[in-house]
Formats: sequence, C-alpha cells, structure tokens
Amino acid sequence: MFSCISMNRMILQLITISALVACTTGTPPQTPTAVPTPTVAAAPATYNGLPLPTPRPFVAGLSQPPPAWLIVGDQAVIGTLAAGGTSRVHGDPAYAIPDLPTASLPADARAVIVVGSESFKSFKATVRPWSEDGRIVPLYDDTARELKAEVQREGNLTVFTLEPTGDASDQLLNVNITFPVEDGWGFYLWRLNLAPVATPTPVAPGVQVEPLATAGRIRFHSWSPDGETLSYWEFTFEEAAVDYTYPLGTLKFINCRYSHNANEPIISTGV
Repeated sequence: MFSCISMNRMILQLITISALVACTTGTPPQTPTAVPTPTVAAAPATYNGLPLPTPRPFVAGLSQPPPAWLIVGDQAVIGTLAAGGTSRVHGDPAYAIPDLPTASLPADARAVIVVGSESFKSFKATVRPWSEDGRIVPLYDDTARELKAEVQREGNLTVFTLEPTGDASDQLLNVNITFPVEDGWGFYLWRLNLAPVATPTPVAPGVQVEPLATAGRIRFHSWSPDGETLSYWEFTFEEAAVDYTYPLGTLKFINCRYSHNANEPIISTGV
C-alpha cells in the first residue's frame, strides 16, 4: 500500500506533466524572417550618355531627397539643395547663396530637369530675377513665374521638360519637388544666364584714382529702393582673417549722389 505522502507526490507529478502537455502546441518552431529595410539607390551615372555630376555624400544617419540635375544642351549641372528633408528631419534655407551653380539658357530653349527617383508627388518650377546679393528667400514666391513641365520616366529617373522661359536675363531657377518615400521634399536651385562681369574703363595716363574704401575685406550688402544709397560691410584685416559665416564688421552707407568718400560715409554703424 502506498502511503498518503507517496500518493500526494504522484498526484503532484501528474498535474505538472498535464500542465506541460497542455502548454505544448503541435506547431513546429518557426525561423524568424528578416524584415527588408529600405535602401538608398545609387545616383545614376549618365542620362542619354551625358555624365551626371556626383551629388555630395549624404550626412551619416540622415535621409535626404534624391539629387536633381539641370540639362541644357550637352551640359549637366547638379542643383543646390537649398532646403529639404523627410518626415523625420529637415534643413532650413540660408538667406543667400551667391555662388549657385550656373547654366546658360537661351530664351527659346527648353531645359530638362532630371531627378534621381522613379516616383514623385508634386513638381513646380519657377523663375524670377536674380538678386544681386544672392538672396534666395522666400522659396515660395508668388511673384515668380511658373514654368509648365512635361514628365516622363526613364529607368530609375524621372525627367521633366520645361517650357522656354522667354527671357535670357540673369534669373533664379527654383524647382520644388515632393516625394512619396518618407514624405520627402526639396528645393533645388540654379542660376541662369550669369550676367557678364563689367570690364573696367581704362584710366587715362596721369589721372589719379582714389579708392572709395581700403579694407581687409569689403562685402556688398544692398542698394536703397531709390538707387541712391549703397550699403556694404567693411572688415579689418584681422576680421577678414577669421572665417565666419557672418563675420563681425562695420556696416556702412554711402549716398552716391552726394558723397564720394567711403571713409566719410553719410551714416556709419558699427555692428
């Protein structure tokens, strides 16, 4: 005969075994499936046999919109991404970009914008007169003229053919594109028809020319609306030797109608 203690132990073992059997299913173990992650496609090397300049490398860990190129004849010019981003991160524009990439576009020519993406949500191209100080804001400009565009897909590219600008003057081309991937967006800029640099008039022998200003650096700021007053930044040699985005200097004004000496400006404000 079994004792009460032995019987209790057998009952406890049977209960434990039953619980383990109840927790075990007939489904065989599954191997975890790897979830694919999106990858950034490599920028195309050519378009219709024309080499495309390589875009600047992406910032590590940050997404950024696909590159865009302006095609004029046999010239491909990569656009400057003035502002853009995704649903996770974005970059705001600078006030001015005076050294934008340039292209010569005849008034009756149709420029082509090639985008390194197979898809897009919206596209808008505008032109407006170039600002002498390189100002690019506002990027949304109601006074700019919108250019109609025809779109087609070629491989992993989207190609937009713009209508002629009808104007061969110095202009800012602004292309705004939105993308379905991560709600990406970007403003791509080019300068069209860079105005030729004026050739100085030769000075007759014996004529003394006095400079309006002598400094380590002089940077143009703006003209007054009436075109009579010029403002500019003047920097000492010490200030000019330090590389700042906006270096400290002295903002000066000259009334070009009445003043001829920049060292004695009508108004001078230290900043």
